[in-house]
Amino acid sequence: MSNLQRIDRLLTVKEIKANARNARIGFGRPDRAVFFSVREEYRNLINGASNNRRVLRMDAVVLKGERVGGRTGYLLRTDVQIITTHLGSETHTGLGDIYAQVLYIPYLSRKFAFVTGTGIVLPTATHKLLD
Repeated sequence: MSNLQRIDRLLTVKEIKANARNARIGFGRPDRAVFFSVREEYRNLINGASNNRRVLRMDAVVLKGERVGGRTGYLLRTDVQIITTHLGSETHTGLGDIYAQVLYIPYLSRKFAFVTGTGIVLPTATHKLLD
């Protein structure tokens, strides 16, 4: 069994909007929330091998409808991984596979959400040990 260490830093919508206003890049649309997180994952593999991943995740939520209940919308997610794998005397660092996901939210209220969607893994790894 591998050990997993995880470090998350999730920016709030308020922080992102404040940064955008300061940088004047314009996340000013009230119907769109944007989230960004960076996390690190470490795995001890068999025979002394190890795997370290930095996962950059970007989420965008697009909602329509009333604020109180009955909202609909989409969640768009992209994960980009930068991976370092140590196996024996070899160490490889590079881009891992990219994951993209689209979720449709036909109903969203304060107490309930119905969500359906799909995801795809794009084989962008720069080495066979990095996927």
